[in-house]
Amino acid sequence: PRTINLGEVEELIEKFRFSGDLKEEDGRPVIDLATLGYHKLLGRGSLRTAAKIIVPMASEEARKKVEEVGGVLVLLSEVEKGSKQS
Repeated sequence: PRTINLGEVEELIEKFRFSGDLKEEDGRPVIDLATLGYHKLLGRGSLRTAAKIIVPMASEEARKKVEEVGGVLVLLSEVEKGSKQS
């Protein structure tokens, strides 16, 4: 499984912003790491942007750092569990 660090996510946000491919929702950037082929978000590096990040799994450190800057982390593993229970 492919992993990505928070610092690399910040670089992706800038890259997509520069190319005009950055999607936004409620005024915040949306980065769908699952669609980009990543399986887990790790907490190395820093995130300055309050983004919505969609990923199957994330480390506790990554979750804390995303929330500290006002971002939202959507874990697909938790979404799938919830849909199976209903």
